[in-house]
Amino acid sequence: TPQGWYTAAFASVKLHEKPKQAVSQANLFMLNGYISDPVYVKMPADVAISYAYVSQASTSGETFFGWDSKGTMPCEPVGLMDSVPPPDPIATPSSHDAIIAAHPIASPVGTACTRPLGKVTFKNAPPMKMPAMFQGGYTALQAKPTIVAVAVDPSGGVVDDWVWQSSGTPVLDDAAANEARKATFGPAQAFCRYVPGYYLFHVTWSM
Repeated sequence: TPQGWYTAAFASVKLHEKPKQAVSQANLFMLNGYISDPVYVKMPADVAISYAYVSQASTSGETFFGWDSKGTMPCEPVGLMDSVPPPDPIATPSSHDAIIAAHPIASPVGTACTRPLGKVTFKNAPPMKMPAMFQGGYTALQAKPTIVAVAVDPSGGVVDDWVWQSSGTPVLDDAAANEARKATFGPAQAFCRYVPGYYLFHVTWSM
């Protein structure tokens, strides 16, 4: 916050699986989404939160990657992210026992930077080509924009991509993802270091 750093400890936060969403009908790829119940934090003063990250975490009941056996793991600060739709409104906590108190701490990042936080930046991409089936005068296309989320490593390299918002036409979504993989990016920044992040790659379809 502008008044300094605070920490709040969460325990036994259960994740609930959301209904699977088909993000590429062409490849029948399904995206698993998970969300927790609301967690409420009370700050010592009325302050605006300008940045937050998970500083350490552990799992219980995670069987796919084997994180349970690793115990509590430290987590690095992350760069700024592209804005996403706000969460649904949440109810007032049922009791004061459900509210976690935040406590002031010394800065966990040490060095002060002239530009402490930065998003992944887009550099360039090759010219976008329409899939062959939509070339040659075909004008009946009615498609929404495709948004592809691109995961970028600390060197700016693309390490993963997935359809964040579908156009409604799988062939176009796959073409957009293919172009996103060919683009070049600059990495996110967090407190004088390059860090992983993601970029929302927008493709607007028109004939």
